[in-house]
Amino acid sequence: MQPEKSKINYTCSTVAVANYVIKRFKKAGARLSKTKLNHILVYSHLKHILLTSRPLVVEDLSLMHFGLVFESIAKIFENLPYDEDIGPRNYTQTERELGIKLRERVLEKEIKDEEALANIKSLLDESIELFLDKTDSESARVLLDKKGLWYYLAFVETPGNHLINDFTEIDYKEILKLKDRFNM
Repeated sequence: MQPEKSKINYTCSTVAVANYVIKRFKKAGARLSKTKLNHILVYSHLKHILLTSRPLVVEDLSLMHFGLVFESIAKIFENLPYDEDIGPRNYTQTERELGIKLRERVLEKEIKDEEALANIKSLLDESIELFLDKTDSESARVLLDKKGLWYYLAFVETPGNHLINDFTEIDYKEILKLKDRFNM
């Protein structure tokens, strides 16, 4: 059951949402690559926009030749092979390389309202459940469907731009204008 629209109307950092997803995958004993993490983040963000007319995270999505991404997550894990598991060793190594403590960014610190926090976690848990047992290729198909947003943006709305210039930013207001033209 979806939470009421007004109760999940909140924006937080991409890293805090990523940390929540990573912890849930580790708790489930499931493998999570940076590719699948990105798919879950994008899916959750789009779902939140469709439910609330507001973004889940403060960062805009970026359109690239291979799909929609969050640039911060792409940059944080750029040295990790696309299909390698984001395990504790890789996460710690990434923190050392970047000189920042990624684990300090958590939903509980960013969302003070308990009800809003519970509703965001519920939305994320639904997304995690959808992707949990999927391979990277299967999770990509969820977002790259011909009736999906990436396909519409890449081949109908802005054909070619993303092929020349990766990280073409897509403001959530642009997604709202297109919400009747793609499926989720």
